[in-house]
Amino acid sequence: MERVEYRDLGLIDYGECWQLQRELFDEVLSRRSAEGPAVGAGYVLVCEHPHVYTLGKSGHSENMLVSEEQLKRLGAQFYHIDRGGDITYHGPGQLVCYPILDLGRIGLGLKDYIHRIEEAVIECAGEYGVVGRRIESAAGVWIVDTAQVVCPGSAEFAFRHDARLCAECLDRSELLYAHQSVRVFGSRGDVA
Repeated sequence: MERVEYRDLGLIDYGECWQLQRELFDEVLSRRSAEGPAVGAGYVLVCEHPHVYTLGKSGHSENMLVSEEQLKRLGAQFYHIDRGGDITYHGPGQLVCYPILDLGRIGLGLKDYIHRIEEAVIECAGEYGVVGRRIESAAGVWIVDTAQVVCPGSAEFAFRHDARLCAECLDRSELLYAHQSVRVFGSRGDVA
């Protein structure tokens, strides 16, 4: 069985965490190309972030429903990132997990990996009495058809040299305002 290193980063600035992810991703890639057997299959980073919104390279800024001035008043940061997806919110009270894995070393294909992440989130949410489910027209695990719990399939994946860098988040906060500040995947209430 391949070793995966777990790191609990606590509350960490998004930019600092993003830099660490890129460094670890490059390390995982360099292990693959080095001669001899690679050591370990990657990392799992767990953290919380201060209030932050990210806009992915395929995102649309009109899906951000608050102004820069409002973000400043909230003490929230905003980053344009080179991952896919649209607007994503992270904040205190939200558990964020960044797996940086060589799926080939683990023996999983991307679709199987995504399915397993979704299934784990559905089971975990169920332990707390929350019914999560998949929606055919949208990636991730959803509750009440509008509040997305996790999106391992589209929001934050980067593909390079058959390695995967991704992010999943399990929102355990009650920050409704944060979620009302964006259009989920550009939807206008028609996700189901």
